[in-house]
Amino acid sequence: VGGISGPQSKVSIKNAVSENNQISGTNYVGGIVSNNNYSLTNIICKDLIITASGDYVGGILGMGGQISTAEINNCTINTSVNSDNVGGAVGDARWHNIYIKVTNTNIDASGSNIGGIAGTFQGSNIDNSLFLGNIEGNNNVGGIVGYQKVGSIYLCYVSANITTNSNAGGMVGYLDNTGMTAVSNNSKLYDNYAAKTNVKGNSNVGGIFGNIEEDLYMTE
Repeated sequence: VGGISGPQSKVSIKNAVSENNQISGTNYVGGIVSNNNYSLTNIICKDLIITASGDYVGGILGMGGQISTAEINNCTINTSVNSDNVGGAVGDARWHNIYIKVTNTNIDASGSNIGGIAGTFQGSNIDNSLFLGNIEGNNNVGGIVGYQKVGSIYLCYVSANITTNSNAGGMVGYLDNTGMTAVSNNSKLYDNYAAKTNVKGNSNVGGIFGNIEEDLYMTE
């Protein structure tokens, strides 16, 4: 379910606006499109109320493609118990995500992998993006990303209230860096900034990361 369209494949969406809409569904729910394997550019989502009873929920799209230059403002995202992969912009990010601003937005999700920009991030990069708002979830909750597998996060800013049961981070809730080396399974974070951010949880709470699977690999 999407504010403008349902699932799309290999379709570019440009200059789209979704405003003053109430959007509800089960899985793959987004303010613009449910899921898309291509690109979205110059997107505005404003004053949206998004509700879902399943997984893959985002202010712009539930899962998929590249987002470039987007603003999500004054939106509310609510999901039911055990809804996973919920993000201010995208539930599950697989491609490049740049110049995304999520402001004055509240995310209330009861499942795992909840983030201000992306719930789950296993794509290429998130950069020059910010989140200002409130995030609640049960597990793996972060100001930018809830769960990160690979990819780079840089030049991002967070000012938020983050609350969860376990794995709460100002930037990333849980970094799964299993098997990371200098040439494979890389995850990078640099030049990011979290200010006036409150992070609360019962276990594994950090200003940057909530939890990291393995010791960090440092290049020589």
